Formats: sequence, structure tokens, C-alpha cells
Amino acid sequence: MKQQKSDISLATAEHLAQWVSGLRFEQLPHDARRRALQCVIDAVACAAGARDHPAIKQARAFAVLAFPGESCATWFDGLPMSTLGAAFVHASSASILDFDDGHRAASGHPGAAVVPAVLTLARATGSSLPEVLAAVACGYEVGVRLARARNRSGPPSVASGRWTTVAVAAAAARLLRQSPHATANAIAIAESLAPNLLAADHAGFAGSEVKEGIAWSALTGLAAVQQAALGSSGYLGGLDNPSMYGPIDGQAPQPGEPWLIERTYFKPYACCRWIHAAIDAALAMREQPGFSVAAVQEIEVATFARALSLANQRAPESPISAQFSVPFCVALALIDGRAGVEAIESSSLGRPDVLALSSRIRLSLDESLDAMFPVRVPARVRIVLADGPIEQEILIPSGDPDAPMTQAQFTRKLSRLLGRRASGVVDRLIPMIFGQGPWSACEIEEAQRALLAVLAPPGGLPDEEGGTRGHSTRLTSARVTSDSKET
Repeated sequence: MKQQKSDISLATAEHLAQWVSGLRFEQLPHDARRRALQCVIDAVACAAGARDHPAIKQARAFAVLAFPGESCATWFDGLPMSTLGAAFVHASSASILDFDDGHRAASGHPGAAVVPAVLTLARATGSSLPEVLAAVACGYEVGVRLARARNRSGPPSVASGRWTTVAVAAAAARLLRQSPHATANAIAIAESLAPNLLAADHAGFAGSEVKEGIAWSALTGLAAVQQAALGSSGYLGGLDNPSMYGPIDGQAPQPGEPWLIERTYFKPYACCRWIHAAIDAALAMREQPGFSVAAVQEIEVATFARALSLANQRAPESPISAQFSVPFCVALALIDGRAGVEAIESSSLGRPDVLALSSRIRLSLDESLDAMFPVRVPARVRIVLADGPIEQEILIPSGDPDAPMTQAQFTRKLSRLLGRRASGVVDRLIPMIFGQGPWSACEIEEAQRALLAVLAPPGGLPDEEGGTRGHSTRLTSARVTSDSKET
């Protein structure tokens, strides 16, 4: 039976596809380019920090079995794998620590899906760094637009995989220069096949490597592009289903307008973003003169309803469950400081001091704070000490575009996650991310070298001459040009 298409459905899907398929890197504002580069290296660093995680070893084994092939190699270890399999492993790695970026308008995390999918595909196809950044910016723009249009009274899940599938499809279609027709169908197929993830909300996001379905969304988004390229069609009207979405802006960003990627936040702590304001408050009180954990008698965390819907186990059974526990993360921050929540290890789970403090933390709903969600994810922490109470309210957690990580803070995050691989990134990419003005062709070339060196297996790390041993120093053989000319 021939699929029926309405004018409304065509307007959204085809308008998105028209500008996505035709976008040139030169059309991106400089701020969007810098933020896209920051998103890329943040996701890569998160993946690097998780390369030895048990869940990632499982992901590699599964991908080899389910998606055999040798068109790609996995980051950091060079394991031969298919493009779909490698994207699954890389997205699993980028999301498993819960250190990946996010966007308040989406209430979720585009980077851990979009960046691994695009970078994996780029290395298989020989795409340039500017092409990668253009594709990443497109993926964020389409994905966040879709996510912010969700009907909040419909299916309750805010899990990222429900919409990052579409973000990946848009980004990959742009990287491969698919036609508007194929791009529209890739977006539609991805929207239909995205994981539903209703069980994730029911479980409070605790205890499962599935997490927010980000890894599967990366795989599904790429598969949707492959299907559309072969002629498959999707339900274009799905984007205009009023039971699922409000109106979705299908028009291209106008010259001079900021792109949505520019409002990405970056996490300073490896746990659910909904907990970060409470951690910021706890760390601020920890620094007050005379503060002592031994003097703590009672702790109350007042926050918004969605934070209370997390599993919030006071004695979590796994690091993943700990990532979704307000009381455990706040207790860990009060005892160990910032370092305790930059990496939640298995060794932290059974500590008597942390569990004792976590058991004394009471959670409560504050209606005024709840009214700020999803634009804000605030919290107020009140601690009763032996000599009286202290209180701290945080409306905008650190890492937000309105309270951004400094260059030093972001460098610290990269250095901790990348280890000895960080030197080239700090030297070459950090000045491009935090600098002003256009990039030169030389800077882009050096950024490509630095990025490839980070992704290479140990035998391909930088040599003394600044190249790489046993690994290509180019994402592409095409000529790299300066981005200084605006069109």
C-alpha cells in the first residue's frame, strides 16, 4: 500500500533535510565551530576514560559477534570491527561513566551518540575535521529541536536514546552528503526505530548498562542512514504526530543566529546532571571555615521532582547505580571532595564512612525549584552541624553555558580522562576551543593530527617528531583550508 503523506509531515521532515544536506562548514558561526570541537574532544575523552570498564569489554565482545567486519577499528586499541559495531562500542564508552555532555533544552545528552557515530564514520570514509564538525553541529541542532518539542504529557521517558537516534541520522546523512530525499527518510526511519526506554524511567536509571540507550541509538541512527541510502522510506509524518511532539522548527538557522550546540553544557562530575547542583552546594559548604564531616548531624537536599524519580539508592550496588543516587553522590563529595565525584569507582561503593553519611541524607521536593525544570536543574542543601545549620542553594550548576567550565577546569577533565594522550590535545585543541576568531589551515591540520593521535592504539601514539607511529595523521587526503572566509 502506498504511504500517505501530508503537507504538514513533508514540511518538517523535508525542510530539515534540505538544510542539513546542503550545509557547508563555512556557514557555521565561529562559536558553533569551537563548541563542536569541544563536544568532539569531550566525548572522546569520556570514551578514553572508560576503555577498561567491564561494560565496555562486554560491548566489544557483543559487537564482534553481532556486527562482524573489518571496515573500522575501535578507538584506543585498534580492534578490527564493522562501522556499526565500532559506533556501538564508542558510544557505549562515551556514555558509561555519565561524564558526557548535555543540553538543557533537550533534557539529555547528544554528544555520546552523535560524536562517536560521526567520528567512526569519518574514519571509515576519510572525512575531514571541518566536515566532522559540520556534521556534529547538524546532529545537535536536529536532535535538540526534536527533544525540546516532545509532548511532556505523553510517554514519560526523557531518556536520550529516544531522540539521539534522529540526531545521529541527521549528522551521518550530512557527513555522507546524502540527498535531501534520503536524509528526510533517514530521519524518519530513525525516529520510528529509536529505543523506547520506558523501563529506564521505571527503574530510575539504576543498575543497567543499557542506561539511556545512547549506544543503541548511535547504531540505529547509522543503520537508518544506510537503509535510506538504499531506497527505504520512513514514516515522515512521525515528526508531526501531536501526541508525541509539539511544532518542530524545520528551518535552517539564520545568519547571525546562535546554533543550539553553542548551549551545550559539559560535566565536571561523573554522574547524572540532575545531581550536579546538589554536589556544587555540598562542595561549597565543604570549603567553609571550620566545616567537618564529623560534625554533620543531618542533611536535607531539596530539589525538583525528576531528581527524586531517580533510584537514589543510599547504598548502591554498582557504579552505574551510584551515578543516579543523589544521597550517595552528595555524601561522596562531602567526604572526598571534587575528586570523589570525578570518577565513581567500585571501591567507593562499600565504604562505611560514605554509606553512613548517605543514610543521613533526606530528600525533599521544593515546588519553587521544581518549577524551574527542565530549563534549570537546581538544588538547595541544608546541613545541620553541631554548632548550627548552614545552607547553600545552586540554581545553575557548574559546566552550564551560563556558568561554564574555565579553560583550566576543562583541561583538568581532559587530562584526567586521557592520561598521557592529553598532551597533544592540550597544546593544539584547547587554544582553538577557548580562543577567538577564525582558525588557520595549519591549526585545523594540527587539530586533526592531535585527534587521530588520541584515537590511535598504543603503537600509534605521537612520536618525537610530532607525527604518529603506525597510523595515518590525516582524517582525509583532501586539502585542508582555512575557515577565515565567511560566506
